[in-house]
Amino acid sequence: MLLRELQQCREKLGFLLLSFVVMPDHIHLVVVPGPTADLPRIMQHVKGRFARVLNLASGETGAVWQPRFYESAVRTDVQLERWVRYIEENPVRAGLAASPETYPFSSAGGGLAADLERYLGGDVVPPG
Repeated sequence: MLLRELQQCREKLGFLLLSFVVMPDHIHLVVVPGPTADLPRIMQHVKGRFARVLNLASGETGAVWQPRFYESAVRTDVQLERWVRYIEENPVRAGLAASPETYPFSSAGGGLAADLERYLGGDVVPPG
Protein backbone atom coordinates (compact mmCIF):
# COMPACT_ATOMS: atom_id res chain seq x y z
CA MET A 1 0.00 0.00 0.00
CA LEU A 2 2.75 2.43 0.92
CA LEU A 3 4.59 1.93 -2.37
CA ARG A 4 1.40 2.64 -4.30
CA GLU A 5 0.75 5.82 -2.31
CA LEU A 6 4.38 6.90 -2.66
CA GLN A 7 4.15 6.51 -6.44
CA GLN A 8 0.89 8.47 -6.59
CA CYS A 9 2.39 11.27 -4.49
CA ARG A 10 5.45 11.30 -6.73
CA GLU A 11 3.27 11.68 -9.82
CA LYS A 12 1.04 14.34 -8.26
CA LEU A 13 3.78 16.46 -6.71
CA GLY A 14 6.49 15.98 -9.32
CA PHE A 15 9.45 15.05 -7.13
CA LEU A 16 12.25 12.61 -7.90
CA LEU A 17 12.62 9.53 -5.74
CA LEU A 18 16.28 8.54 -5.69
CA SER A 19 16.22 5.86 -3.01
CA PHE A 20 13.82 4.42 -0.43
CA VAL A 21 13.18 1.60 1.98
CA VAL A 22 10.01 0.74 3.87
CA MET A 23 10.81 -0.88 7.19
CA PRO A 24 8.26 -2.30 9.65
CA ASP A 25 8.31 0.85 11.80
CA HIS A 26 9.81 3.59 9.61
CA ILE A 27 10.74 4.66 6.10
CA HIS A 28 13.80 6.25 4.55
CA LEU A 29 13.48 8.40 1.43
CA VAL A 30 15.97 10.32 -0.69
CA VAL A 31 13.99 12.79 -2.77
CA VAL A 32 14.63 15.78 -5.00
CA PRO A 33 11.74 18.20 -4.38
CA GLY A 34 9.96 19.68 -7.37
CA PRO A 35 8.75 23.19 -8.22
CA THR A 36 5.36 22.70 -6.54
CA ALA A 37 6.42 20.60 -3.57
CA ASP A 38 9.05 21.21 -0.94
CA LEU A 39 10.13 18.49 1.48
CA PRO A 40 7.52 19.23 4.19
CA ARG A 41 4.73 19.08 1.62
CA ILE A 42 6.08 15.83 0.18
CA MET A 43 6.25 14.21 3.61
CA GLN A 44 2.80 15.51 4.57
CA HIS A 45 1.31 13.96 1.43
CA VAL A 46 3.14 10.63 1.68
CA LYS A 47 2.40 10.15 5.37
CA GLY A 48 -1.14 11.52 5.17
CA ARG A 49 -2.24 9.54 2.12
CA PHE A 50 -0.86 6.30 3.53
CA ALA A 51 -2.46 6.88 6.94
CA ARG A 52 -5.86 7.45 5.31
CA VAL A 53 -5.58 4.33 3.14
CA LEU A 54 -4.32 2.15 5.99
CA ASN A 55 -6.97 3.38 8.41
CA LEU A 56 -9.69 2.83 5.84
CA ALA A 57 -8.47 -0.71 5.08
CA SER A 58 -8.07 -1.65 8.75
CA GLY A 59 -11.11 0.16 10.15
CA GLU A 60 -8.83 2.10 12.48
CA THR A 61 -8.49 5.83 13.04
CA GLY A 62 -5.71 8.11 14.13
CA ALA A 63 -2.06 8.71 13.45
CA VAL A 64 0.12 6.07 11.84
CA TRP A 65 3.40 7.99 11.82
CA GLN A 66 5.37 10.09 14.25
CA PRO A 67 4.34 13.73 13.82
CA ARG A 68 7.85 14.79 12.73
CA PHE A 69 10.34 13.69 10.13
CA TYR A 70 14.09 14.17 10.08
CA GLU A 71 15.87 15.65 7.10
CA SER A 72 19.41 16.15 5.91
CA ALA A 73 20.70 17.69 2.71
CA VAL A 74 22.86 15.67 0.34
CA ARG A 75 25.78 17.85 -0.72
CA THR A 76 28.03 15.54 -2.76
CA ASP A 77 27.79 12.48 -4.97
CA VAL A 78 29.89 10.57 -2.42
CA GLN A 79 27.42 11.43 0.35
CA LEU A 80 24.51 10.42 -1.90
CA GLU A 81 26.16 7.08 -2.61
CA ARG A 82 26.68 6.45 1.14
CA TRP A 83 23.08 7.30 1.99
CA VAL A 84 21.68 5.12 -0.79
CA ARG A 85 23.83 2.21 0.37
CA TYR A 86 22.81 2.79 4.03
CA ILE A 87 19.12 2.92 3.08
CA GLU A 88 19.18 -0.11 0.83
CA GLU A 89 21.19 -2.20 3.33
CA ASN A 90 18.80 -1.36 6.18
CA PRO A 91 16.67 -4.53 5.76
CA VAL A 92 19.81 -6.69 5.74
CA ARG A 93 21.07 -5.13 8.99
CA ALA A 94 17.61 -5.69 10.51
CA GLY A 95 17.57 -9.36 9.50
CA LEU A 96 14.66 -8.90 7.07
CA ALA A 97 16.56 -9.88 3.92
CA ALA A 98 19.70 -11.74 2.88
CA SER A 99 20.67 -8.96 0.46
CA PRO A 100 19.27 -5.54 -0.48
CA GLU A 101 18.02 -6.90 -3.81
CA THR A 102 15.83 -9.51 -2.10
CA TYR A 103 13.86 -6.96 -0.07
CA PRO A 104 10.87 -5.95 -2.22
CA PHE A 105 10.01 -2.76 -0.32
CA SER A 106 13.06 -0.79 -1.37
CA SER A 107 14.66 0.82 -4.37
CA ALA A 108 17.20 -2.04 -4.39
CA GLY A 109 14.46 -4.67 -4.46
CA GLY A 110 12.57 -3.19 -7.37
CA GLY A 111 9.20 -2.82 -5.64
CA LEU A 112 8.96 0.66 -7.12
CA ALA A 113 11.29 2.10 -9.74
CA ALA A 114 13.48 4.91 -8.45
CA ASP A 115 15.01 7.79 -10.40
CA LEU A 116 18.62 7.46 -9.19
CA GLU A 117 20.29 6.01 -12.31
CA ARG A 118 18.48 8.38 -14.66
CA TYR A 119 19.24 11.31 -12.33
CA LEU A 120 22.96 10.50 -12.07
CA GLY A 121 23.14 9.82 -15.79
CA GLY A 122 21.66 13.21 -16.59
CA ASP A 123 18.57 11.71 -18.23
CA VAL A 124 16.30 13.45 -15.74
CA VAL A 125 16.41 17.12 -15.00
CA PRO A 126 15.80 17.84 -11.31
CA PRO A 127 12.36 19.36 -10.79
CA GLY A 128 12.31 23.08 -10.26
